Amino acid sequence: MKSASASCPTCETNLKDKQDALNKCVEYENTIKRLEDEKLSLITAIRLLQEDSQSIHSKTDKIPANSGPWEKVNRKGKRNNNNSQDQSQTKNDDKAADAEGYGVNQDESSKKRSVVILGDSMTKNIQGWKLSTKDKHVARTFPGSTVEDMSDYCKPFTRQNPEKIILHVGTNNVVNDTPTNVATKITNLAKKIKKDLPSTKIAISGLICRKDEKLNNNIKQVNDVLKKSCNSNNWKFISNHNIGNDIINGSGVHLNRKGVYTFASNLKLAINKD
Repeated sequence: MKSASASCPTCETNLKDKQDALNKCVEYENTIKRLEDEKLSLITAIRLLQEDSQSIHSKTDKIPANSGPWEKVNRKGKRNNNNSQDQSQTKNDDKAADAEGYGVNQDESSKKRSVVILGDSMTKNIQGWKLSTKDKHVARTFPGSTVEDMSDYCKPFTRQNPEKIILHVGTNNVVNDTPTNVATKITNLAKKIKKDLPSTKIAISGLICRKDEKLNNNIKQVNDVLKKSCNSNNWKFISNHNIGNDIINGSGVHLNRKGVYTFASNLKLAINKD
């Protein structure tokens, strides 16, 4: 009896050590998962920065070297006789820049709300800056992305703490997944974003129909569930029911010019209603 009772503290110690080791393993696993998620986010951020850099360089390369006359200024700072003409040209250039949205006063720009549109290839021709004059828009397209992919792609943008996030994703899930699963995945993604950004407004853009009646039935079911989810979570649902087969291009999936205009109008209407 004594030996049995004496061994109890040892057993308890061993059990406690095992429990501590198990807790550490779980903690290490969570740390590894978090680091892997951060790695994916950083890779995505680097890729986006590279795309922006390439875009800027391509635009710069298109500017001709002799795009404007050079003018010699004397030591006293006086310009030549074309001074008044240059001032007039500068004013005209400033007006043109304002008209294109590049000459916006910094104070005015800082007051604008930030809106991030994240989508799959259906959003590839959406130009965010055309959707609203009172908001700063970032429209990012990730061709071929699924809802699962978007959970990684969205992280660099959620870190910016935008006032609104519009999600258009699920097009590439609907082919191989059930409507209920697709809608649930989209809803869970939106919930995850909302949990990280409680003050950010969430909007979900409904899936767009295709030239495939079987898939269109699934798309309708997805949209029905999404609409209910948006209502119950106080999110905005953007309906794209006005996009029919007549404004889908030859691929049977993507939009023609009229389709892009209609889609952009749907987004614009939803954004400017707030």
